[in-house]
Amino acid sequence: MAIEETDDTVTVLLWHLKYSQAVMGRRADDLYLVCGQAQKGVKGTWSLKNLINHLTVRETSHLKGRARFIRGSLNDLATLRKAARRKFIEYRIGIVQPGLNGENIPAEHLALLGATATSYCLSAGVP
Repeated sequence: MAIEETDDTVTVLLWHLKYSQAVMGRRADDLYLVCGQAQKGVKGTWSLKNLINHLTVRETSHLKGRARFIRGSLNDLATLRKAARRKFIEYRIGIVQPGLNGENIPAEHLALLGATATSYCLSAGVP
């Protein structure tokens, strides 16, 4: 996940990754899992406040003693929550499937990717 802020927009990028169990990129089961993660992730994209609360809970309950953030902090999230009240919030959800590329992609994979994109667009109100 990444959160980018500009003067008028906050963009939340959610990436879902599923490493392959066998032959990279060729197993439909792996793609079903990562597409399912992306579809479930859509429900969390309607409230930045709820997303920041969720991240805060996860960070404060993390037991390993080291921050889960690569960049930024809980203080930065609190500042972002306040600043976001006056900004447009944009969400982008992506999937990563190692070994899957656009060349020779099986029809079953294309159908699943299309259904996932349609599901996201319908729930997000995208035409």
